[in-house]
Amino acid sequence: MSPNADENALIRQAARGNENARKTLFERFRSMVYGIGWRVLSNHEDALEVVQETFVKVFNRLDTFEERSSLKTWIVRVATNAALDLRRARRARPDMGAPEIRFELKESPGAESPPEEAQKRELVNALRLCMERLSASLASVVTLVADGGLSYSQVAGELGIAQGTVMSRLFYARRKLMECLEKKGVM
Repeated sequence: MSPNADENALIRQAARGNENARKTLFERFRSMVYGIGWRVLSNHEDALEVVQETFVKVFNRLDTFEERSSLKTWIVRVATNAALDLRRARRARPDMGAPEIRFELKESPGAESPPEEAQKRELVNALRLCMERLSASLASVVTLVADGGLSYSQVAGELGIAQGTVMSRLFYARRKLMECLEKKGVM
């Protein structure tokens, strides 16, 4: 049986409510979904909420999954939308804002020096803030390419836009991110 046929059988079993199949799908894709949530929201609890929301939606809609794209591509799209929806909700209700993120530096062999770690943290925090300023259409393209590892044509198919539009949005998103990072003095 081919890997694609294995995945399709797993999807059908999970759609019928088979808990082992659902568990397998969850374990296969959860870290990827968490990464998408983290990149968009930069908060552990929010990323976990994205994981939960994504898999609730995926399992509730598996029977409607059309095998025009891969399951991974579909899950990336659901996760990206869940993360962007949560980000919009957080902006609309600032009292729901995420708690401040704290980093702990631990010395280990081969670890970066404290000044290098501080620079890296500064860049990560600045990038998170700059990502939050992107429009949903730009942020979704960046997320699908960076976290989902999707090609331009796959992103175009998932978003229902032309491949040239994907390339254009990605170009403008990168330019806006670079401008933002330069204003923050980290580039």
